[in-house]
Amino acid sequence: MREKGALFMNATIRPFREEDLQTVLDISLRAFTPIHESFERLLGTELFRFIYPELAGVQSAVRAVAVRGQGERTDICGGRR
Repeated sequence: MREKGALFMNATIRPFREEDLQTVLDISLRAFTPIHESFERLLGTELFRFIYPELAGVQSAVRAVAVRGQGERTDICGGRR
């Protein structure tokens, strides 16, 4: 049996690098796409697009936050290999 927290023992936190961008985009899309699809099914496409018009630019927004950090430092947590 694993110790609580043992899964993260080899994790490191470091500053974001440009080569992290695609991974950050992929994770965000994988995390939020099912939620957005569920909302669209529940609300119907027309109402969904009216309420959430910005979702067309989600990938751009994630890129902007990751690259610029919106004035904040952006860090990445990754495991050692």
